[in-house]
Amino acid sequence: MSDDEVDINKVLANALVIGIEKLTKAKLDKIKEFWLKKTHAKYGFSPTSGEANKLKEIAKNPTYLAFKVSIGSSPYTPFIKVGLMIYDLKCEGNLERIKEINEEIRNSRYTDIARKIIHIASTGVLLNTLQYIVDIKTQSNLSTYAVEREFNRLLILWTKVSIGVKSSDKVIEVRIKLINLMNKNPELMIVYATQSAVNIAQTTIAEMKNLGQFKGKYLPWSKNLSHYDLEQYLCIFYKVDTDFLTAFG
Repeated sequence: MSDDEVDINKVLANALVIGIEKLTKAKLDKIKEFWLKKTHAKYGFSPTSGEANKLKEIAKNPTYLAFKVSIGSSPYTPFIKVGLMIYDLKCEGNLERIKEINEEIRNSRYTDIARKIIHIASTGVLLNTLQYIVDIKTQSNLSTYAVEREFNRLLILWTKVSIGVKSSDKVIEVRIKLINLMNKNPELMIVYATQSAVNIAQTTIAEMKNLGQFKGKYLPWSKNLSHYDLEQYLCIFYKVDTDFLTAFG
């Protein structure tokens, strides 16, 4: 099923025009059931017509489209769209529906890496992460293989090296977390925040830069983004002596 595929309700509506109205309700229901199974197999849950429209709108997002071009043919894109859609539902406060979708996904055939992509996307910072991938593709003229490798590396390391800043956090608390993470000498570090927590994350990083705490150790790449009028922030730190490709060549 492609990103621009119409939803089942439109298919059935158009079908009436060409005479399929002669089919019994039971047969039409069977067509709809087949479509839902196919959609469930792709996304890990059965979207409502409204959610199907959300997924189609996400497929038109410029950053998402640029990422698709950068990474080439990839199994990741359906998971990215699901996670971004869950984030949209969070913004709407539809927590009950999110719970239902997560339950379906847990019981689906999705792999751990797919679930991780969905989780990261649902935090609201994945669009920034995709922008990072697009940037390194452009700046370093990377192959699609190298881009996919970088994206994989981010996914694998995310839970070990990421710090999600909360609105209830204090700058000193975030600084201590970041220093403790630096002391473990990871090849990269990730700091992310949304809404009112953005200022806390940015202030922490700015103060640490002024104190020279990253100098000679890590290089930062950061991005701000407004999605559904909600501010998001992502900062990725790379070790200066890393052998891996970075946004800085």
